[in-house]
Amino acid sequence: MAYSTRKKPLVGSLTTSVTLALIVHAALLLLVIGFTIERVARPKSLTDSSDSLNSVLLQETKAKDPTPGPVIPQVKPPAPEPVGSPDGIKVAIAIPTVETAPAPKPSEFQAKAAEEITATPPPPRQLGNPAPPKILATAAPAAAPQSRTGGGDGELGANTDDGVGSGVVAFTNVKGDSAKRIVYVIDGSGSMALCLPFIRAELLRSVARLDESQSFQIVVFREPPPGSHAAGTFILNPRKTAQNSLLAASDLNKSILRDWLETVQPLGRSTPLSGIESALALHPDLIFLLSRGIKRSSVGDVESANVATLDRLNTLNPVNPVTSKRRTVIKALQFIDDDPTGLMQAIGKTHGDASESYKVIPVPQGLRSGGQGVRTKDSGALNKN
Repeated sequence: MAYSTRKKPLVGSLTTSVTLALIVHAALLLLVIGFTIERVARPKSLTDSSDSLNSVLLQETKAKDPTPGPVIPQVKPPAPEPVGSPDGIKVAIAIPTVETAPAPKPSEFQAKAAEEITATPPPPRQLGNPAPPKILATAAPAAAPQSRTGGGDGELGANTDDGVGSGVVAFTNVKGDSAKRIVYVIDGSGSMALCLPFIRAELLRSVARLDESQSFQIVVFREPPPGSHAAGTFILNPRKTAQNSLLAASDLNKSILRDWLETVQPLGRSTPLSGIESALALHPDLIFLLSRGIKRSSVGDVESANVATLDRLNTLNPVNPVTSKRRTVIKALQFIDDDPTGLMQAIGKTHGDASESYKVIPVPQGLRSGGQGVRTKDSGALNKN
């Protein structure tokens, strides 16, 4: 008996293949959908985990610090008004409310730092150029003691409180009040030989005290003997100008005065009027009239000569009818002894002020020259101005 082969139906094989293909496709689709869902859900899970971590940290901070920090007030916006639509129906728009979390309390280190900054604020900033540094002035060396003549009783005074350039106007211890223009009128006659060295020293000291805002001049008056080539009344004129004038009290002029005084030698007779006239022509505030030997140089009627001299001075230096004062104050200083003629006393009384307008200045024995009989050389070539 022959064995016969049975063929499977074609329809059943196709059904099986299609079913298997659908199953495979369905599985692949499920995998794709699951992968997509996992990718989409991953950020949310991370955010949730971060929020959870922040919540845990905030709770731990609150547990460590029982004192709550400052709470920032929460401002809620007003409820929105309904907005009208084109068809007349009002629609309410909801606006989300933003709640602000309370500010965290600063740490202990931050609180301490803030307290130190508040306690010691920085200095305010200064605008503009800073102030120059202060320079401490060094004290001037003490001046050597200077011998000064005192009052009429012959004692020696010591006015060492007036420094160089202080602006104080004084000859020995006789002072002038606030004078800016000072003229020293010196008797250069032969009768001054005994005290002229002392006068030179005191004159230099007096001029040294003047400052540069003041001015000075020196007038030497005398009448040389007949036939002498010496100069009569002359004035310090270092620039040899045609017109005499006051000199600024500068260091240069003070130095020139020192050298110039060495050329002045006592000679001839005393003629005080010519010296005072030359001094008043400079319009000074103060004149120091320095003399000793008017009596010894007088010739003829002394009283008549004194009256003529005083009349001439009243004309040159009259009293101001408004102020009742004279333009120039004249202080008459007599050396060694009183003026027996009375002229120096009268000049001080009528042309001076209330402060020692006439005074006798004693000359110490150690500062006097060799005596009245000393003869000096003719100084005419040195004193022509």
